[in-house]
Amino acid sequence: MTIAAADALSLAQGMLGDLHRLVEAIDLRAPRPERPGEARIARDAAELRARAVVLIEHIEATMRPSPNGD
Repeated sequence: MTIAAADALSLAQGMLGDLHRLVEAIDLRAPRPERPGEARIARDAAELRARAVVLIEHIEATMRPSPNGD
């Protein structure tokens, strides 16, 4: 593995960790109906979570070794 490849792998692993923590934080978030704008906050959080999950899946697929060993 080249230095550039190792750096890219390290960066991808760091991003994965950050994205997983973001999803976890959103999942743990408790709605506060008394708060003005809560419906929009909840919608934005759901959209952010969905985008994070897509990025996680993309990064993990990119890091997965190909079936033919490339």
